[in-house]
Order: sequence, then structure tokens, then C-alpha cells
Amino acid sequence: MNACGDIGEVESFAILSQMRLLSSKRIIRRIVRINENTFSKIERKFVDLILEKPNGPLSGSSGA
Repeated sequence: MNACGDIGEVESFAILSQMRLLSSKRIIRRIVRINENTFSKIERKFVDLILEKPNGPLSGSSGA
């Protein structure tokens, strides 16, 4: 596989890594300590990243 093919795979692994972090017991314990409004803001940002907004990092446009 060439270097260009590896970029998508690296991005996928990075996103999966972030998902694992957010679902870990450690972050859940911290969520209990923050208020609901702050958690909602964090959750919205995370969902926007995962759902790939039209101009998101995995939207398919190279920008070049």
C-alpha cells in the first residue's frame, strides 16, 4: 500500500482511539464531576467530528 492509502487508515485509527478514550471508565468518572451543560458541549463537538460534517477531516475533499 502506498503512502496515500495509509492516510485514511491512520485517520480511522486516530478516531477510534479517541472513541475508546471517551468510553473508558476513567473519563466516565470525570463526566460525573462536570455539569450537564459542559458535558453537552463536549458531546456535540465529539459527535460532529465522528459524523464528519461536510467540511470535516474525512469528508473526502483533499483541499488541494
